[in-house]
Amino acid sequence: MLAFRQFVYLDLQKTGCTFLRDALIAACREPPVENRKHAPLAVRSGIPRIMTIREPLQYMVSLWKYGLDGRGGFYEAHRASHPLAYAERTPAAFRAFWISP
Repeated sequence: MLAFRQFVYLDLQKTGCTFLRDALIAACREPPVENRKHAPLAVRSGIPRIMTIREPLQYMVSLWKYGLDGRGGFYEAHRASHPLAYAERTPAAFRAFWISP
């Protein structure tokens, strides 16, 4: 989450968020009041929220492939409960990633 006084940017990994975070920080006149990458939104009312999104299936494939490389917070949180998902780069492994145990 990147919070400015006028708006909040909710960043979601694998959606181009690092590029946009850097661009917003460079473009805004004032520094952010809060800067915690991939953190949930603290309770804030009355100011606009923006975020980047991605086509759902491509988003899930990207998260899975990133995990195959042993990278990302989602992988760290997910690998213990889905060990078969990261065993190999196959359709069966992706199904294990997609379907919760």
